[in-house]
Amino acid sequence: MFMLVSASVSGAGQDRLTQSRATAYSLYALSLLLATYTMHAVDRSAPSVLLEPIKAAFSLTDAEMGALGPLTHGIAFALTTLPVGMLADRVNRVRLIAAIVGVWSGLTMLCGAASSVWLLVVARFGVGAAEGGFNPSALSLLTDYFPRNQRSTALGIFYLGTAFGTGGIFLVGSVVAANYGWRAAFLVAGLPGLLLAILVLFTLREPLRGGFDPKLTEAKAAPSIREIGNEVFRRPALIYAIVAATLSVMMVASFYHWTASYLIRQYGVSLEQAGMSMAVATGLMQAIASAIFGPITDRYAGGRPDRIGLVPAAVLLATIPIGLCVLYAPNAWFAIAGVLAFGFMMGAWLAQGFGTVLFLARPQMRGSVAGVVQLLANLVGNGLGPTIAGLVSNSLGGNAASLRWALLYVLLLNLPAAFFFMLASRTAGAAEKGQKLS
Repeated sequence: MFMLVSASVSGAGQDRLTQSRATAYSLYALSLLLATYTMHAVDRSAPSVLLEPIKAAFSLTDAEMGALGPLTHGIAFALTTLPVGMLADRVNRVRLIAAIVGVWSGLTMLCGAASSVWLLVVARFGVGAAEGGFNPSALSLLTDYFPRNQRSTALGIFYLGTAFGTGGIFLVGSVVAANYGWRAAFLVAGLPGLLLAILVLFTLREPLRGGFDPKLTEAKAAPSIREIGNEVFRRPALIYAIVAATLSVMMVASFYHWTASYLIRQYGVSLEQAGMSMAVATGLMQAIASAIFGPITDRYAGGRPDRIGLVPAAVLLATIPIGLCVLYAPNAWFAIAGVLAFGFMMGAWLAQGFGTVLFLARPQMRGSVAGVVQLLANLVGNGLGPTIAGLVSNSLGGNAASLRWALLYVLLLNLPAAFFFMLASRTAGAAEKGQKLS
């Protein structure tokens, strides 16, 4: 249980939050945002679960399927994430999130009614455009519900949504698709988000920006484009953290998008078996690690910038041999065991990686900076990563062996990603030390 420090809230209509009120309400807000992020992951990951039946329905290639799911979503996501991230620094974030969730959930349901591949592309583009503003808004909101020394734990719980959502859609989506068709799976994926949008709108309240940041003594105007550029490009540690997060997302998005297909092609497992394996890996295993590594990072880093990026760096390096076990397993059981371990490692990395970026950003720019990193992570990581893997696989034959080579290439992205996380920590630590000495 979180024990939050008291926070002074200034401005008309603002009350001083007591410790007990802040704790109880912050936990409720975190729970609701977790549920909403779960549906974000469900709707984003649905094409990965339904890849094989959609491919068969529209007679598509690996390269086309890579473009249909991640690239279409990623381009749309990239177009909106920074503008909406900037908007989140200017408007009521609760209302903004409610509108975003309602739109993407409705469009996900429309995917199930697509009569052609082009209509499916348009619907997925709309889903990506709507989802683009969620993470910057939600992350900015969360950092104002919890103090600095507890944010890794809060973000670790928030990023359980990736595990719950991805695992849930692989589990439920594969069963629904196997029994009722892939169109029904899209309908099931979209409906809960509409209900959550209503809860967000009527039960969440907007906190003071930077209320738990002691150096923030007065409200500051929302940043301009120029100020955002200065924030990012004049702070090397922040640049390194953004590059590291982008490369990491590129690796994990490619693995998650294609692993079910690899298990089906290489080992002959059924769609339901592959979906169940991915559900446990991306759901249960990732959730366990996410819950464990948030407190570990808070305890190890203790608010120190020279340590904040070392945990994700170590996890990414440890993931490489696990990924090799998935790709070169002698049989399906060993491969599935590797997939479960891979899911655990992703839970250990995800919140801490993005938490590093938020830690290094100033309070009044967190929405905008989160928009920048989400733009790159989704366009380059979620968009280009699986698409490039599909192109590589297609060029080498479009079979199990070619897909193995494609996934091997993206797995090695963990090397530079870990390097940049370590560089971000070292640079941030040196900068803070220099400020104290000056």
